[in-house]
Amino acid sequence: MSRAPAVAFLLVLCALPAMAWEQVFTLRDVVGHEWRDELVHWDIAPPAGACWPGGVRLRNEAGRMAPVQLAEVSLHPDGSVAQAQVWCLASLPANSTLRYTLTGGAQGNQALRYRTDLTTTREEGTAVLGTAQVAVRVLLGQRTFPTPVAADEVPAPLQAVRLRGGAWTGRGWFETGHRCTGYTAELTAEGSVFATADIRYDFATPAGWARPEAPFYEMTVRVAVGQEIAYVTESYNLGDPAVYQVPKFRDERQEMLWDWWSWRPHEAPDNFCLSLYGPFQPTHARTVSHTVSTPDKGKSLHFYGENEYPLQFAADRFEFALNPWGRGEPDQSMYYIAYRAEDPASDIIAILPSMTSRWRNPDMLPHEPTFIRQHTDTNDLRVYTSAKPDLYMRAPLSLGR
Repeated sequence: MSRAPAVAFLLVLCALPAMAWEQVFTLRDVVGHEWRDELVHWDIAPPAGACWPGGVRLRNEAGRMAPVQLAEVSLHPDGSVAQAQVWCLASLPANSTLRYTLTGGAQGNQALRYRTDLTTTREEGTAVLGTAQVAVRVLLGQRTFPTPVAADEVPAPLQAVRLRGGAWTGRGWFETGHRCTGYTAELTAEGSVFATADIRYDFATPAGWARPEAPFYEMTVRVAVGQEIAYVTESYNLGDPAVYQVPKFRDERQEMLWDWWSWRPHEAPDNFCLSLYGPFQPTHARTVSHTVSTPDKGKSLHFYGENEYPLQFAADRFEFALNPWGRGEPDQSMYYIAYRAEDPASDIIAILPSMTSRWRNPDMLPHEPTFIRQHTDTNDLRVYTSAKPDLYMRAPLSLGR
């Protein structure tokens, strides 16, 4: 699960003079890394009449058709594409170059449906987005509650995960005192490259609420062809406005002073939770961590390295906070992997926080100690175990993305 990896490609775009509109898209590895099945995109802005939503075709250097999908499309008055994102899946050997050619087709062309392992299936109140390697069950539909209901009584946005071996596991729920007034969940993309579900919950506005917008929570889930990752992004503002606020600085210099912040792990009162135990029943976990607070969470390496430890399930406890921006804090990892150590055929589930440049983490008030300018890591994903037994993730929903 991911909160979409960034890839170090150099993109070179150029329009070629031709009778039909086309554009060349060049991928070039500049870091000596082999890229496999990476989801990549670029922006286009064709002139009127040059590129048509159903006419777009993508070919590799050998002339073979490659699955392609448009997103964020805006149209000229004649119905042709004015602006769009072009998405495809690409693999690139280290220190190599790969070129694709995009053509715009003609008016009236029908979009091709490529034969891939990507599927979307609608069920009663849910949809399944999947590939041969992974699938997720998400909420689908719309509902309004004239009398707001407790958040743990509404169906979760992300409800289950299908592992590579075929078994379903997981359960989602909300932890919050906010009462839900309704939700909308729809499939917003069902193409040959990816499928996307957009889900939004609205909540009743409490007395004295001090934010300009009413309480809400949004989740986007994306599954891409050939991959074993479900990309999840969230936006939210359920935290107490007096506590969780957008960081404020006098100027850019003050914002960049790294020694004026303080790490602030805490028990957030508003969370989306996802259990990863179920039929999966993992026995061990693997992290990339620096130090641990107790020896039953692995070793304190005092440098970032792989750590492995058996899951105890002896009591309800916090395991790790997840953030790829490591700073040597205890019980903080760049990812969290769960599996069955004694089973050679064990599936694994990995929680991979990514795209941190797009995260928006709130400050917390009051500052402790008072001289600091910002609390950090306030939205880190957190992993817990319980004596039920259970292994589950809490994603804080205080303020941000």
